Amino acid sequence: MKLRGVLLCVCLVGLVALPVAAQPAWYWPFGKDTLAYKVEFAGIDADTYAWLKELKLDEPQSDTDVTDRDGLERELVVRGGRVRQALQALGYYDAVLLQEVREGEVPVLVYRVQTGVRARIAKVTVDWQGKEPLKAFDVASLGQKREDFVNAQQILADATTLLDAFGEKACVLHLNVMPKVKLYDGMFKGGRRAEVVYVVDKGDEAVFGPTTVQGTKAVRSEVVLRQVTWREGRCFKADRVTDTQEKLMGTKLFSVVSITYPQVAEASGTVPMTIGVTERAARTLRAGMSYGSDVGFAVTGGWEHRNLLGSGETFTVGTKLGQEDMSANTSLRLPAFWQEDQDLVLGGSVKNEDSDAYKATTLEGSARLERKLARHWKGSLGVGYRLTESEDSLGSNTYGLLSFPGFLEYDDRRNVMDPRTGLYANLSVTPYKETFGDGGDFVKSQMTVQTYVSAPVALSPTLALKLSGGTIYGAKESSVPSDVRFYAGGGGSVRGYGYQSIGPRGSDNNPVGGSSFVVGSAEVRTRFTNDFGFVTFVDAGNVYEQALPDQVGELYVGAGAGLRYYTAIGPIRLDVGVPMNGEDVGAEGYAVYVSIGQSF
Repeated sequence: MKLRGVLLCVCLVGLVALPVAAQPAWYWPFGKDTLAYKVEFAGIDADTYAWLKELKLDEPQSDTDVTDRDGLERELVVRGGRVRQALQALGYYDAVLLQEVREGEVPVLVYRVQTGVRARIAKVTVDWQGKEPLKAFDVASLGQKREDFVNAQQILADATTLLDAFGEKACVLHLNVMPKVKLYDGMFKGGRRAEVVYVVDKGDEAVFGPTTVQGTKAVRSEVVLRQVTWREGRCFKADRVTDTQEKLMGTKLFSVVSITYPQVAEASGTVPMTIGVTERAARTLRAGMSYGSDVGFAVTGGWEHRNLLGSGETFTVGTKLGQEDMSANTSLRLPAFWQEDQDLVLGGSVKNEDSDAYKATTLEGSARLERKLARHWKGSLGVGYRLTESEDSLGSNTYGLLSFPGFLEYDDRRNVMDPRTGLYANLSVTPYKETFGDGGDFVKSQMTVQTYVSAPVALSPTLALKLSGGTIYGAKESSVPSDVRFYAGGGGSVRGYGYQSIGPRGSDNNPVGGSSFVVGSAEVRTRFTNDFGFVTFVDAGNVYEQALPDQVGELYVGAGAGLRYYTAIGPIRLDVGVPMNGEDVGAEGYAVYVSIGQSF
């Protein structure tokens, strides 16, 4: 228990001590032997110092080569240029900066500032570059107003406000708002006279014209055209072009997608569009391996064809050979089924499992409609059928169940294998109807939420959080197939515990699964080189007999740490987890997990 307590403390410190990652000492022994120094300012007021502090100009930089006196002198000059820019951003255009290195046990970069007269805004205008305004706008509603001191941060924010306002209903080839500050001799309200001008550069008013597709060979042109987010004759919007390019790359059919159009509209006001593509290889072979000290080795393989019939149909075959389970599956995705942004997905699988919790053989088939609801949203409804023969502590059973699975999902992560920002949420609901055998009618619901927050500091730390829960309502345990019930423990839930070991147990003390569960995880992921990273984590969860337990009760907690080796296809992870409690479910020692991709 002493080892468990120490490891839990280490993990908790790693989870809460994100700011420490900004310190240069964290690079040891992986980084450079840098020279310690301090930064000091004189001649500025509290507000100006707060601004420099916000920009971290008062902190030693961990990403510079300050290893000797020459490096310190270079840092003095480079930082001085940044300080001048920061002062100008507050309107101190006439500031004088005196800088020196003050020797001592720890050298100090000293910056003495003579701020001079601060610029104050006498006028705010919009310059349309001699063209007709798109719409009227009251500049008095902007954040930076007449008689205010110049503040570059607010001026840039106001430029974005103007761009959004002008472009809301505009049909123009391009639209840019560039802020400028003009300085004049003389004073205004005790400050140097200044004028803020928002220069608007807009192209011709236009509508989308005909679209031409170039570069297709095995892929039909209509596959490209159905990804287009604009319509001929509709208002030209530059963001439609970007959205279309992202959708085409998302099909995984093309290695290059370029969308071009003339910068001047035709006499009729139309803009012809040209989409050029370079097709990528349509077939992919996959192979992988994983290891868990609780489940042993597993090898996976697969084959995918992303353009089976020439219209972007995706056909996949996959297999898994593990010490506790073997499976094979296949699926066919038919895009634009009945309407755009809607796919028909047909699937089938066979699976054999032999774990401490149960033995089961399952044959399953399904068909579902999957539809994109918005940029980051998608949903699905379908029908499936499964035949299962299982044996566990509750007995031997045969199940024939008709199901109607559905889900709603939100996902704005940029990299699924190694997410650093974004949110993922999934809610699935599947009613089951007994057709024969020992089953019953019930509804299985499950929800998962994952979020990621990264800090732009040393070691690139990412805080990853996950919370999952589910319930099976309407049937007793024995009426639900063994492989449909909820389990916890192992690499996919509470690390450190045996696979499926957490939760209710039968008369022979083997796990039997439950009707509800809750599992939460927290990780801090750091990266000390381009290729290697380090992770600390804490997991907690439990499984319950009741579909709606009266109380959550004691949670089984596991903690640990791991290494990451980053590759082009995703990180290879090695995690070691230790159970913090759970003697009643046989938890002891530690567990090791090796696989590709982050844990979540």
